Amino acid sequence: MDPKLHDYTVFDLETTGKKIIQIGALKVRDDQTVAKFSTYVNPLEKINDYVSHLTGISNYQTDAAPLIDEVMPDFLDFVGDDTLVGHNILSFDCNVLADNGYPVANPKLDTLLLANSYKKRGLFAAPIPNVRLSTLKEYYGININSHIAISDCITNNIVYQKLRDGDLAKATEIIDFTPKQVDSRLAGQRFVITGHQI
Repeated sequence: MDPKLHDYTVFDLETTGKKIIQIGALKVRDDQTVAKFSTYVNPLEKINDYVSHLTGISNYQTDAAPLIDEVMPDFLDFVGDDTLVGHNILSFDCNVLADNGYPVANPKLDTLLLANSYKKRGLFAAPIPNVRLSTLKEYYGININSHIAISDCITNNIVYQKLRDGDLAKATEIIDFTPKQVDSRLAGQRFVITGHQI
């Protein structure tokens, strides 16, 4: 597979460890985001305090959300035949999907492995302690919340494009994503933003 992709889908899951509680994805064409997919998922179990604190996702949000069997047809339709790009997706996210009954056959590119190959060869311009997404986010000066699926997709997309293009310098400026307040009445709802005007 060509690691220099310009058309692909970035995706990320938030989970209880085994059960999916949130899915996010960005469809990228010619390096530009053209559509977004984001939904909470009802895991049919209570989220513990640790996961809720880490992700900011509450039982209130997931109790009102659709089940995984309702979400996945829309997600798979959104992804289509795209190569899936994500951080640690080969060891985690794709396994969780399979464990929940949805193995995904699409080609996959794991940015964890890509970043680790650069780190092992000492190619990053400044020392980097590890290649976690949160570490790379800081290295590249990306100011956005972590452990929110769509936010992690935004981070991962920037990280992927920088790694792909050999941009291994530590950021000197911040890439800022100002959080938007979302009306609580939208909790648990599915939405797809296509960019098409109505």
